[in-house]
Amino acid sequence: MEYMDFGLDEFQRKAADLYEKFRELDQKQQDRLANDVITEAAQIFLAEQKRLLAASPNPAYHKFAEWLSVWTYKNKNGWRVQVGYTTEVINEHIEVLITEFGRPGAKGLKKGGKDTLGRKIGKVEPYSHIRASMFLKKEEVMAEVQRRWEEEILKVWNST
Repeated sequence: MEYMDFGLDEFQRKAADLYEKFRELDQKQQDRLANDVITEAAQIFLAEQKRLLAASPNPAYHKFAEWLSVWTYKNKNGWRVQVGYTTEVINEHIEVLITEFGRPGAKGLKKGGKDTLGRKIGKVEPYSHIRASMFLKKEEVMAEVQRRWEEEILKVWNST
């Protein structure tokens, strides 16, 4: 009877070593790595949002692309990424939210159709670019995150 060695003992030893290395990584390194991976993947969402804005039939929406940004934060469930407008941008340019979610119509109280702050009164149809990018690119982003994690694991695996 012939015996074939598939190298399973070596594989199991390497897998155990890899597990120990990841376990020994301090939290700061894990956080840095997670932050880097999800920030890179979020660039896909950002590019899609900019593409949707550039393709808008309303040329006023094209300038919104320069106000988009990516930021990450950690909560009790892990790392999260946000792609869209920061609070500062929204406070300065409320039209970005009106564009995303729309605005119901209102009748002007005076001729000219402007309110007391000089804003145009009337219905604005939503032009969703933040939510649309999430729906359009979710699978691609998830695949990118998985690919990047595998890449990082292979780096550790090959260093054992």
